[in-house]
Amino acid sequence: MDFKKDFLKYLKHWPWFVLSLAVFIGAAYFYIGEVSPSYETTALINFDISKDQESEVISTELTKEIKEKGIAPEIMYMTSNGFLTKIVTDLKLNINYFEKGKLRNKVLYDVPFVIKPNIPNDSLPEVAYNVKIVKEGFIVGDASKNKQYIIRTHKSHNTYAGIPFTIKLTPNAEKNLQNYLDKDYVVTTVPTRVAVDNLKYDLTLVSFEKPNTNLSLVHKGINPVLSRAILDKIIELLDKDLVANKQKKF
Repeated sequence: MDFKKDFLKYLKHWPWFVLSLAVFIGAAYFYIGEVSPSYETTALINFDISKDQESEVISTELTKEIKEKGIAPEIMYMTSNGFLTKIVTDLKLNINYFEKGKLRNKVLYDVPFVIKPNIPNDSLPEVAYNVKIVKEGFIVGDASKNKQYIIRTHKSHNTYAGIPFTIKLTPNAEKNLQNYLDKDYVVTTVPTRVAVDNLKYDLTLVSFEKPNTNLSLVHKGINPVLSRAILDKIIELLDKDLVANKQKKF
């Protein structure tokens, strides 16, 4: 095989190779810049079951039951709809804010406005609203109905037919309005049951080490700040509930 001859044969096509390489590199940078990465946030909980049983008579059967069941009841409680509904309500997981992207919407950390539902969270529609901040107020679009609403104030407390929330600028955005004008944002709303299902899907609980008294909590999401807040809230509410249950025994 004449490598030199083959090399010279393809060398004349070098502009196409360079162009292809530039296109692929550009597409990769564009994709990385537009698509939000996914994160796994982890927390570890240790349940000291032996201390919970100090006031009880420790029998052989009870010890065996603790070893076999471990923290299965706690896991069942933490994955129950009732417990997760508290997390959704406290952290307002029915509502999510994004910056509009060309390929995919990116999670918004510096939220320049907040919305407040004027209907029960259980009744919120599963809709994505396009929001633009303008000098006069807001332009809110509902793509599902192909409708647009103009709100002529940045501090709206009034309700508008077709929009299940009020909207207003944050104090920081009010002071720096020019930084947010004419930018495109997306706000998604979902009813509580959907938010609970989403939380269940993103949350993984794994017990390990005998007698199964250690629990690993893992939350997958595109917003690591929110994931940490979710795990912190789970631990906080679980601690309160466990203390309350102990007090009921006495």
